[in-house]
Amino acid sequence: TTMSENSQAVGAPVEALVMQHTPGPWRAAREKNVRDDMCNGVIAECNDLWVAACYRSGTTAANERSAEAEAEAEANARLIAAAPDLLNALRSLLRHAERMQEVMDEECGIRFRDDGPMSMARDALRLAVGAA
Repeated sequence: TTMSENSQAVGAPVEALVMQHTPGPWRAAREKNVRDDMCNGVIAECNDLWVAACYRSGTTAANERSAEAEAEAEANARLIAAAPDLLNALRSLLRHAERMQEVMDEECGIRFRDDGPMSMARDALRLAVGAA
């Protein structure tokens, strides 16, 4: 299978998926940008550089500066800043759940059918590392 430099095999086990993003922790930040406007964004603490910028959005210039638009931009920055921790937690939970399935199968002969949550977790992890 040919893979691009930034992608990984879709069928790869969770253990084999390599994180290629800027290392965390990341933190949400608020600073002025070049247009002399406030910008919410995400800074990587390992190098103190911006990872993402989250600008206020709106359908008109008036509501672009609304409290709701500002709160949304701040919430987006917090969610993005949490991404490395969320990825690590998801990966850990998935490993734990897979191990529990193995133990139940070996010790009790019970095999759980993955109706969705485990598949959703694997798909989300693969999407995050570029293997989807």
